[in-house]
Amino acid sequence: MTTLGALLDDCLYESPTKAAQDQRFVDLMKAFLRTDEHWSTRLEQVWSWDEWPESEGPADVVDLVAQERDTGDLVAVRCAFQDPDEPLAVTDLAEFLSGSADDRFSSRLVIATTDAWDQAAADGQEATAEVSRIGLTDLFGSSMDWAAIETPGSAAP
Repeated sequence: MTTLGALLDDCLYESPTKAAQDQRFVDLMKAFLRTDEHWSTRLEQVWSWDEWPESEGPADVVDLVAQERDTGDLVAVRCAFQDPDEPLAVTDLAEFLSGSADDRFSSRLVIATTDAWDQAAADGQEATAEVSRIGLTDLFGSSMDWAAIETPGSAAP
């Protein structure tokens, strides 16, 4: 049975570069948002930045774009794959917070492999659009059937 821990280990150990690790994690979180009981009922669509019809330029700031089912509002999503023992720093979020602060996004979501945010990162949330968080504990505590997820580089049993 595939577990979240095994999928995260795959991201870390089966990827030849940090960029490849990050991309595998983005793909995993895209599948999570599309499949998890809570998120799949809340979100109508989830696109990678490159798939999103309104994307402009490379995916340097926003990893995923999601559309709320009830309102059609757009959510900018940042996926942070990092050491779970290290806090998410303001430097990790600054580009995302400024780059996603436009009228297209009604809210923002940060999904991280840590539960810790340094104080400056937590204080940096006072921007115009709401910022929600999904941390490692949330991912492990979700109702997600991780064995059912298929992402590039992994296959469901």
